[in-house]
Amino acid sequence: MKNFTGGVIATVGACLAVYLLSGMPSASYPQPYDIVTFLLVGGTSLSQTAAGLGDLSETALRLIAWAILGLLVVPFSKPGWNLVRSCIWAGAALAAISLASTMLLHPEFWSSPDRNVTLLVLFLSSIASAQISLLTAVPGAALAARLTAEREAPPPSLIETVCECGARFKSNPLMCSECGRVLRTESKDN
Repeated sequence: MKNFTGGVIATVGACLAVYLLSGMPSASYPQPYDIVTFLLVGGTSLSQTAAGLGDLSETALRLIAWAILGLLVVPFSKPGWNLVRSCIWAGAALAAISLASTMLLHPEFWSSPDRNVTLLVLFLSSIASAQISLLTAVPGAALAARLTAEREAPPPSLIETVCECGARFKSNPLMCSECGRVLRTESKDN
């Protein structure tokens, strides 16, 4: 659930970044959906990353958006495969946003004969494109893990145990070897 939440939040952030940075003309969505135009336009743009690799200005903009998405995924993931799962969820959310945009602009999409192939390509390309965000997510997660890691306590400089009988030990034994007295009890947590 944490990966899913991170993927959706990161996708919304990346869509907003693309929309604000690109200055794209907005498509005209029906009335109640025009308040999320940034999400629909940005999602459609990001889902077409593979198709837009020829235009350098568009490529740079999309790479910045993917970098933002990768950084937004970091707080919701642990380093390793957990990051990949979050990016897969981000790609699936991106494909769903792009599909919603297509449905609002072109309602005849559902009656087209190649609808299923188009849906498959849309989801697969969006999930594959979302893996670009790993370029910033992996170093970001490693840095976050390093910053939040607990520091180990330094080893003690001297360990010495003294029994009531006067015997001295350079360790922390359970019982005194001289008198047989119990020096410490093992806790059940150890």
